[in-house]
Amino acid sequence: EAIDGIDLLYIVYYLINNQKKIHTIFTDETMNFMNGSYSAKILTDLCSNGLFPKLSIYVVSAYNKEDLINKFKGIVKK
Repeated sequence: EAIDGIDLLYIVYYLINNQKKIHTIFTDETMNFMNGSYSAKILTDLCSNGLFPKLSIYVVSAYNKEDLINKFKGIVKK
């Protein structure tokens, strides 16, 4: 369990660096210091560059649908 987006990035790095398999990440949009969408973008970029294995990342939020669609443009891959 991560405290914020920075902690999430560290935990994912630590687990992968120690040969632990990660398939899915659930994160919250509203976190201190770094939000879920920004940490998801960083992880997605790292996966796209081959630095991390492919991950399914789900960001949970209380935002309304339209706000989320605008926030995630360029991050979500179909």
